[in-house]
Amino acid sequence: MSALAKKRMQSVYAHTVLILASILFLVPFVWMVSTSLKPLTQVFSFPPEFIPSPFQWENYIEATKYIPFWRYTLNTAVITIASTIGVIISCPLVAYSFAKLKWRGRNTLFVITIGVMMIPSSSNNDPTFSAF
Repeated sequence: MSALAKKRMQSVYAHTVLILASILFLVPFVWMVSTSLKPLTQVFSFPPEFIPSPFQWENYIEATKYIPFWRYTLNTAVITIASTIGVIISCPLVAYSFAKLKWRGRNTLFVITIGVMMIPSSSNNDPTFSAF
């Protein structure tokens, strides 16, 4: 087997694995969208049906009425925009200070900053950062 044929077979194997993995990861998303469009009687039916009949687009309207969806969306947008603006303003200033300016304790503070960034937020007890 030539080197070109071997490389081509490796590429075929890699693409096959990636395609199968992407299908595996897409199935739950497709199931979620499918279930969101089903009538309640079809949600837990056996055998499961991927394609709902009939499509119930009203489920989305009912979901937005069940909770104050638009208020939650606005709150999320405000927090996201404010934190993004804060990061855009503050991070370049701190990065410049660490990269270009020489000051006492810079290396120590940099190590502490990097160390804190390595702690996963899910291990924090603060409920605003908890994944559970």
